[in-house]
Amino acid sequence: MDAVDKCGRRVTVGDVASMAGIKLTEAQKALHAIAADTNGFLESGATYLVRVTFGTTLVASILIVFTTIIVILTSSR
Repeated sequence: MDAVDKCGRRVTVGDVASMAGIKLTEAQKALHAIAADTNGFLESGATYLVRVTFGTTLVASILIVFTTIIVILTSSR
Protein backbone atom coordinates (compact mmCIF):
# COMPACT_ATOMS: atom_id res chain seq x y z
CA MET A 1 0.00 0.00 0.00
CA ASP A 2 2.92 2.34 0.70
CA ALA A 3 4.14 1.92 -2.88
CA VAL A 4 0.70 2.86 -4.19
CA ASP A 5 0.62 5.95 -1.97
CA LYS A 6 4.13 7.02 -3.03
CA CYS A 7 3.24 6.72 -6.72
CA GLY A 8 0.17 8.93 -6.44
CA ARG A 9 -2.51 6.25 -6.12
CA ARG A 10 -2.70 5.66 -9.88
CA VAL A 11 -0.07 3.06 -10.62
CA THR A 12 0.94 0.25 -12.90
CA VAL A 13 2.02 -3.18 -11.77
CA GLY A 14 5.55 -2.23 -12.78
CA ASP A 15 5.42 0.93 -10.66
CA VAL A 16 4.45 -1.02 -7.57
CA ALA A 17 6.95 -3.81 -8.24
CA SER A 18 9.87 -1.42 -8.65
CA MET A 19 8.86 0.78 -5.72
CA ALA A 20 8.32 -2.16 -3.36
CA GLY A 21 11.19 -4.27 -4.72
CA ILE A 22 9.01 -7.29 -5.50
CA LYS A 23 8.28 -9.44 -8.54
CA LEU A 24 5.65 -8.32 -11.07
CA THR A 25 3.39 -11.26 -10.26
CA GLU A 26 3.51 -10.43 -6.55
CA ALA A 27 2.70 -6.79 -7.26
CA GLN A 28 -0.22 -7.80 -9.46
CA LYS A 29 -1.64 -10.08 -6.76
CA ALA A 30 -1.21 -7.33 -4.16
CA LEU A 31 -3.00 -4.78 -6.35
CA HIS A 32 -5.89 -7.18 -6.88
CA ALA A 33 -6.11 -7.74 -3.12
CA ILE A 34 -6.02 -4.00 -2.38
CA ALA A 35 -8.71 -3.34 -4.97
CA ALA A 36 -10.92 -6.09 -3.52
CA ASP A 37 -10.44 -4.89 0.07
CA THR A 38 -11.16 -1.24 -0.71
CA ASN A 39 -13.93 -1.72 -3.27
CA GLY A 40 -11.56 -0.19 -5.78
CA PHE A 41 -11.02 -1.21 -9.36
CA LEU A 42 -8.14 -1.97 -11.67
CA GLU A 43 -7.95 -0.41 -15.09
CA SER A 44 -6.37 -2.17 -17.98
CA GLY A 45 -4.41 -0.09 -20.42
CA ALA A 46 -1.53 0.05 -22.85
CA THR A 47 0.76 1.95 -20.46
CA TYR A 48 2.75 -1.13 -19.45
CA LEU A 49 3.04 -2.22 -23.07
CA VAL A 50 4.28 1.23 -24.06
CA ARG A 51 6.88 1.17 -21.28
CA VAL A 52 8.09 -2.28 -22.27
CA THR A 53 8.19 -1.31 -25.94
CA PHE A 54 10.11 1.87 -25.17
CA GLY A 55 12.60 -0.06 -23.05
CA THR A 56 13.08 -2.70 -25.75
CA THR A 57 13.49 -0.03 -28.43
CA LEU A 58 16.03 1.82 -26.30
CA VAL A 59 18.13 -1.30 -25.77
CA ALA A 60 17.94 -2.19 -29.46
CA SER A 61 19.01 1.29 -30.55
CA ILE A 62 21.96 1.26 -28.15
CA LEU A 63 23.08 -2.10 -29.53
CA ILE A 64 22.79 -0.80 -33.09
CA VAL A 65 24.89 2.27 -32.27
CA PHE A 66 27.62 0.21 -30.58
CA THR A 67 27.64 -2.31 -33.42
CA THR A 68 27.96 0.50 -35.97
CA ILE A 69 30.85 2.05 -34.06
CA ILE A 70 32.65 -1.29 -33.86
CA VAL A 71 32.15 -1.92 -37.57
CA ILE A 72 33.46 1.55 -38.46
CA LEU A 73 36.49 1.18 -36.20
CA THR A 74 37.42 -2.28 -37.48
CA SER A 75 36.82 -1.50 -41.16
CA SER A 76 39.10 1.56 -41.15
CA ARG A 77 42.17 -0.55 -40.37
